[in-house]
Amino acid sequence: MEEERKLILKMVEEEKISPEDGAKLLKALNQDNSSEKSEQGDKKALEKQRKSPFEAEEKNRAVSGPETSNSLSTNVNWDEGNKRFDEWEREKKKKSDATTSFTDFIDSAIQKIKELDLDFNFGTYQNVHHIFQHKNMEQTVLDISLENGSIELKPWNESDVKINCEVKVYKGNNQEEARREFLKETVFEVEGNQLNFYTKTKSMKVNAVMYLPRKTYERVQLYTFNGHLKGELIKADSFSGKAVNGSLTIDHPDHMRFSGETVNGPIKLNGGKLDIADIKTMNGTIELDTDILDLEAESVNGTIDSKLSISQDARASLSATTGSIFITIPEHIRTDGQLRTNVGNYNYSLSDMEITEEKKDFIQKSLQFTSNHAASPRLRLDASTKTGSISIKPKHV
Repeated sequence: MEEERKLILKMVEEEKISPEDGAKLLKALNQDNSSEKSEQGDKKALEKQRKSPFEAEEKNRAVSGPETSNSLSTNVNWDEGNKRFDEWEREKKKKSDATTSFTDFIDSAIQKIKELDLDFNFGTYQNVHHIFQHKNMEQTVLDISLENGSIELKPWNESDVKINCEVKVYKGNNQEEARREFLKETVFEVEGNQLNFYTKTKSMKVNAVMYLPRKTYERVQLYTFNGHLKGELIKADSFSGKAVNGSLTIDHPDHMRFSGETVNGPIKLNGGKLDIADIKTMNGTIELDTDILDLEAESVNGTIDSKLSISQDARASLSATTGSIFITIPEHIRTDGQLRTNVGNYNYSLSDMEITEEKKDFIQKSLQFTSNHAASPRLRLDASTKTGSISIKPKHV
């Protein structure tokens, strides 16, 4: 027992498992022999070995669990004013493409989230309705950034782009003052091949619906600090959506490259096809029901529910820390899979399945398998979770 205890502590020290996972393993190991005092000592030893990178944030975040709906948390820090707009501009100058690392995204948002307020405390507001319009749109790059609010993209059969804005302005004593404040703090402009729409302050809440001509866009980039991002039937070579406190929902995507990130909110993709997809959330669920070619999905605190369509040889890598992973794949394809979990279990119900390797160590369970060996197309699947379980089953057409 002492050797196993040392092994668990060593894994925590080397950051192979979290202190919380280690505590669970130690508790199971010492269940029959440990007293409450020794169990507390084990936890202190674990914390001394390594401190969880999210501990400070979890203590300050007013979030009870992973986000699974489109309701917004009211815990939003407004003290930093326009800083996020300046950060966004600096990021664009530093990096030519729309995708940045998830670590950078978390670092830029985590300080705001760990100091969240329970109330907006803006007082009274004025309602403002405004429409932006650009005739005969030829631009193929869209850059949209909202400090406080939601944006929805919808294609239409017109050549113009139109943005309907419903705004709550927390500055201004009357409608006219509120309208002037909104127009002063909002930018709608064209720069060469790029169309920009962004707000510069959190002291107004913008809910916008953007109507776009039906065509293939070179790049679409969406951001909101507090709000939802939504799109449907948008075709683009590159799509990037980032929400700090809010959800990301895309219906029938048609993207060569897709990047979706949230800090506190769910991500949902329904229908369509993704060639290359990188999807990450720190506190939220991931729901996928789409055709994929190359997929990476990661949730730190939340489940992953993936219903995958495979029309050609594909790869999928799914990982969760505290949540479970549910995978549904076509029953007729070949699957070369590897499943790994530390504390949870895995179950499978695929036809013509050959297990090539299985390990059931005390600290980790793993399974390698091949199903429908002679079938085509082929899916290379890798799924891993620390404390959750993994389930894989066939999708009957």
